[in-house]
Amino acid sequence: IRSFFISQFHLLSMNTLTNNFDLINIKTGEIKSFASGLPLIEEVGWQTNLIKINDSMWAFNCKSKGFYLLFIDTLQKTVRFSPQKYFNDYVCNSILSDRNGRLWIGTPKGLFMEKKNPGIISSFAVYNTHQSSDFAITGLYISSDKIFAGTDKEEILVLYKQTKKTISRIHLERVY
Repeated sequence: IRSFFISQFHLLSMNTLTNNFDLINIKTGEIKSFASGLPLIEEVGWQTNLIKINDSMWAFNCKSKGFYLLFIDTLQKTVRFSPQKYFNDYVCNSILSDRNGRLWIGTPKGLFMEKKNPGIISSFAVYNTHQSSDFAITGLYISSDKIFAGTDKEEILVLYKQTKKTISRIHLERVY
């Protein structure tokens, strides 16, 4: 059995006897058990450590090779695991999550760094051939194939969504 503090009043026990993850409230003595779905007796040993990745995600390295992810919610008092084993071919001596949420895994074969996905936000230049480039987009509407961009120059630019090329320019006149 390996146990780790996961919050001020909660202990996570990897119970190799019952094959459960036990969430223990050390203040009240309450124990909630969750089936691990893993052969804990084969995966957990003296070298197993629990590493906090973020507020609810944790990783633990196995006694032979690889590591697993756990999702622990101390407010709801739940534990669930991801059945996928990571780094199956490597002894994971050390796992760290840096301040950007990137995982670093230390192995006898070197240090591995997680490649983060490219940003979900991308940008592109909008060209208005009849205006100077000194305009700001103040409103957007996006249909299935077109982007309609309102500008501070009383215009609506219509662009193809796929190519991002301007196909039309609608000038609006002030009426008051």
